[in-house]
Amino acid sequence: MCLHAILEELPAKTETAPLTLAQWNNATVKSQHTTSYTYDATYKFLKTKSYYQKPGVLLTETSNYDSLGRVTSAINAKSETTDYTSTGTPATPAI
Repeated sequence: MCLHAILEELPAKTETAPLTLAQWNNATVKSQHTTSYTYDATYKFLKTKSYYQKPGVLLTETSNYDSLGRVTSAINAKSETTDYTSTGTPATPAI
């Protein structure tokens, strides 16, 4: 398998807060205490982070990258987007 194919298959990662056995065995409760992460296939940078603020309120944060691995935009948990531009130097916030 080539390196490119391996990178495209990066699995999503999850992290679950400590739970009692009863909570762990309840899929709904477990999902509301689990943070999920996905990663950019090329650079392995964090692409999305999803988590529950409280039951029924799922929040997601997203980062997008250009072909050189620089952040081009970020969307926070309130769905506010920040766009970044780059001129050959590290990305800076667009004003």
